[in-house]
Amino acid sequence: MNYFRNSLDFLSYSDRYSGLLELIDRKQEKINLLIADSPLAYLISGINRDSGRSVLIVTSTPDKARKMYEELLFWGNDNDRIRLFPEAENIQFERITSEESIAHERIVTLDKAISTDLPNLRPIIVTSIQGICQSTLSVANFLSARSHVSVGQSTRLDELLAYWLQIGYTLDPVTEIPGRMSRRGGILDIFPPGYDNPVRIEFFGDTIESIRFFDPYHQTSIGTTNSVVVLPPREYLPSLIDENVYSDMSKALDFSNCTNEVSEGIRHEIAGLSEGGDIAGMILYQGFMCSSSLLDFIDKDTIIILDRESELDQEAIKANDRISSVRASKETRGEIPRHLPLAYQEWDAVRDEIHARFLVFGTSPIIRDINSGTGLLDMGFETTNHYMGNLPELAKDIDLSIRDNNHFVIVSNHARRLSGVLGYEYSQDEPSSLVNVNDGRTQLSVLRGSLGEGWSFSFKGGYLRLLTDLEIFGHKKKTLRRRRSRLKNIPIVSELEIGRFLVHIEHGIGKFIGTTHMYSGENQSEFLVLEYADRDKLYVPTAQLDRISNYSSTSDRQPKLSRLGTQEWNRTKNRAKEATEELAKELLSLYAARETFGGIAYSEDTPWQTQMEDSFQYQETADQILSISDVKRDMELKKPMDRLICGDVGYGKTEVALRAAFKAVMDGFQVALLVPTTLLAQQHYATFVERLASFPIKIDVLSRFRSEDEQRKLVSGMKEGSVDICIGTHRLLQADIGFKNLGLIIVDEEQRFGVKQKERLKIIRNDVDVLSLSATPIPRTLHMALSGIRDMSTIETPPEDRLSIKTYICEYSDTIIKEAILKELDRGGQVFFLHNRVRSIERVSEHIRNLVPGVAVGTGHGRMPEDELDNVMVGFSRKEFDVLVCTTIIESGLDIPNANTLIVDRADTMGLAQLYQLRGRIGRSADRAYAYFMVPRDKVITESAQKRINTIAAATELGSGFRIAMRDLEIRGAGSLLGKEQSGHIHAVGYDLYSQLLSQAVEELRDEDIESGDRARVRYRDIHVDLPIDAYIPTGYVSDLQTRLSIYQRMSHNSSIDSIYSLSAEMEDRFGSVPDVVNNLIYILMLKHKAKDALVGSVIVENGEIVVKLIVDIGGARLALQRYIGDLAVVGNIHLRMPLANKWRDRLLALLDLIKNFHLDLVSA
Repeated sequence: MNYFRNSLDFLSYSDRYSGLLELIDRKQEKINLLIADSPLAYLISGINRDSGRSVLIVTSTPDKARKMYEELLFWGNDNDRIRLFPEAENIQFERITSEESIAHERIVTLDKAISTDLPNLRPIIVTSIQGICQSTLSVANFLSARSHVSVGQSTRLDELLAYWLQIGYTLDPVTEIPGRMSRRGGILDIFPPGYDNPVRIEFFGDTIESIRFFDPYHQTSIGTTNSVVVLPPREYLPSLIDENVYSDMSKALDFSNCTNEVSEGIRHEIAGLSEGGDIAGMILYQGFMCSSSLLDFIDKDTIIILDRESELDQEAIKANDRISSVRASKETRGEIPRHLPLAYQEWDAVRDEIHARFLVFGTSPIIRDINSGTGLLDMGFETTNHYMGNLPELAKDIDLSIRDNNHFVIVSNHARRLSGVLGYEYSQDEPSSLVNVNDGRTQLSVLRGSLGEGWSFSFKGGYLRLLTDLEIFGHKKKTLRRRRSRLKNIPIVSELEIGRFLVHIEHGIGKFIGTTHMYSGENQSEFLVLEYADRDKLYVPTAQLDRISNYSSTSDRQPKLSRLGTQEWNRTKNRAKEATEELAKELLSLYAARETFGGIAYSEDTPWQTQMEDSFQYQETADQILSISDVKRDMELKKPMDRLICGDVGYGKTEVALRAAFKAVMDGFQVALLVPTTLLAQQHYATFVERLASFPIKIDVLSRFRSEDEQRKLVSGMKEGSVDICIGTHRLLQADIGFKNLGLIIVDEEQRFGVKQKERLKIIRNDVDVLSLSATPIPRTLHMALSGIRDMSTIETPPEDRLSIKTYICEYSDTIIKEAILKELDRGGQVFFLHNRVRSIERVSEHIRNLVPGVAVGTGHGRMPEDELDNVMVGFSRKEFDVLVCTTIIESGLDIPNANTLIVDRADTMGLAQLYQLRGRIGRSADRAYAYFMVPRDKVITESAQKRINTIAAATELGSGFRIAMRDLEIRGAGSLLGKEQSGHIHAVGYDLYSQLLSQAVEELRDEDIESGDRARVRYRDIHVDLPIDAYIPTGYVSDLQTRLSIYQRMSHNSSIDSIYSLSAEMEDRFGSVPDVVNNLIYILMLKHKAKDALVGSVIVENGEIVVKLIVDIGGARLALQRYIGDLAVVGNIHLRMPLANKWRDRLLALLDLIKNFHLDLVSA
């Protein structure tokens, strides 16, 4: 048979594999497999399918478990069955709060293991030695906490809410991340582990009327379902533990090593747990609540594969030693009592249970590593040929295989290219669906993807060869794992928090102190209360929130409150307005000059360009591909490029720059790469040399680390043209520097250069292409304001490693610091220790040296001389130091992949954006990264500080905290892009208002050639509506102030009538049936939009009539308008009057439509 419908079918043609299945059927006591790492996932997939049994794989390390999991996903037909059971990497005695996502993943895996919903689709579970030894909740408690709710089910909402709170869900105003829920009347939102989106459950009385999934970004429903399973969000559930358990274990505790204060504190906490309550640091008592293991959840017919048993034993010893060490030190210092229950089982006991209850496989790549026993099987997998990019040789081997009726599977990130080169059909099918090609004589499937290594598998009548990029090209392209969704381009509505500074466009900067309901005549509305200088108050109707913006600044200084009733604010605003007008003129003139210059039109990509780009070891993100395309398009035009690439360090900007540089060199031009620090110059140099090693390109670096003689030779080479790419600091801008044929300047972090250097850069950049890189995100509002003036590309898709940082919040502890440092050093890594006080930083460095003897500690802060700081940073990057004790100077412009642990002292004193960006300094390699945010042990931190730290710990694209952090970073980016002078104006009026003024200035300059008569228009926010109706959002309908204000903001900033309808539908979806007073608000919004289109400035009631005021005097067209609208209203030169009679609402909307159409008819005539 030459055609295989499924790649796993090849296994069935092997006698060895058939013999293995027979041993499984006979329930052989122990089977040892001779097999390498690379084909193991393929074999396990077949065993799971053909035996009909669940499979549990235990690996020695978490990294091996994740790698195995990813390869199983590649071969699996049903990815939901393939589960990773991760380990909680903290030790309970450390009292470190771990990532919630780990607990969620473990909980979902337990559910898949115990589920009998699909008996024919048994799961494959992968875990590490730590994962299987860590205890979890009992099966009974798991099933008790597991809820199944369905449409039509009778249950009381209050009881359901109370129970889910009891098992660990947190009640929030808005449900955005797993483990959270919220309630609004008869609607209950919840985000259970295991679902991609949260769930909205709507009740009618005590009956569940509907269940809908909703988008956590927009909070709108996206689909319905008949039922959902709600799993507990954590493994320790104090409310489900019998209080006798606490009592019995408490009696066994030995407090003789503890002070009375510690003893009483622990007894008090245990008492709280026994009453079913949550306490801080609850993880310490996990041993009271978790006494079972994963083995209790899997069925008795499960096959357990112990991958490299000798390695498992070694890792088990390490894990036990670590736990014992932390426990002993804590007990010695009297921080915990002796005999505290441990939520971790000894590996010897776990292994004995595995052998006693289950069918066990052992694995080894070589015979001598296999323990003696029955069932030793060589599965017939071997290594395969390596071609090192020799595609003709590969094609020849494939032709030979055709004659011998053998089979090839190629898994490559260059799949489409290979298909073309080899002359075979390209398929995007899953690997289980092989494509029959070349008249059926042989099988070749070329599949896009990434696997670690290839292999050859012999069976009766032939062999199957799996080839990956490693065998074909000598390297492999890493596919970056990402979260399910990226940060979407949605508008960020800033939170209006009590105490926050706001800017009123007419009255200036005030402080938001709350809301109140007031009557305007007989109509009730909700008002924001702003406090100004001298405690004066301004009451702003929620209908006028478009006049309000959040105050944000590039400075950390608090703004000065404006004075009501003075001209102070107008003067400040006018100065900012004049500055934006000057900036707009400057930018537009630069843009016009660039359009007239004749630039370099580069050739299309060469074959070498394609070859170089294919050698990139990572899979490009969509943003990267778009940015690369933008740059190449610019370079191929006959005008100078001036493009800015925005994206955080590690997001792939350097690769974009490198490809642009290569393209320039291929056309015979030189490239200058300008960077602000010596360290960055060395890092870029190393990257360029490594990536372009296969090509005849001369790359050099110019910095103060080069000797005078070396610098002279390099400068001479640049002038002669022998140096193709020169990477340097501001030394590149000095007068003695010249190029024979400069074609491209790449500027990294332009804002970090001084005024003189920027002036020099302006002179040399006039007729060459310029590509600027920024590690700080640029606001979308500013991007839009400068659209068409400065070309920008943004790389927002973060790499997987950035998102996999494990974040812990803990009280300051020398034990944790020492453990974290040693753990990082044990794997050959380095540590950032952030202490943001220059006065005491040397003392802290000395403390670290004493705490961890033998560790090499460096110190870096912004007040050091530049040369000295450079030496420290370069030394750290060269691994001369193990730990860098530093200030927030590491926030940006630093890329040290080997540093993967960050410890932040006094994290409570830092802002959300700062914490986010600091954490982004680690996690830039394949290694797991760890961030420890430490708060004072005996000091009460503010509620807002605690909220910031909790937010960053749970930071997710679905969380508003992440978006707020990004917004704060963007505002910093605005200041960096626009310069110091403009930053001052941003501080004076706030970023949001500044952006509005700049956008308005650019728009007005572009419209100068349009005659004023053609530009009659009214701004939405200037339209005044005062009608005899109550219009507000009742607190009984939307109780949370933050959510209510957010909706008011969105109402005031809506852009179209369609968006108003969408908002109305969203409110009904989120909060239930819309009250009349809210419908009145919706009506006013629609009215203002129609008034804007009809050139109407106000709609008010006067003497029992509705008065509609136009913004232009229609003069001689008055009678024509009267005939056009009939008897709906009486038309004057500028006013129209309509009776306040029955159905006046509909008649008013119809009137505005007629006025708009009348204006349109006049224009067309």
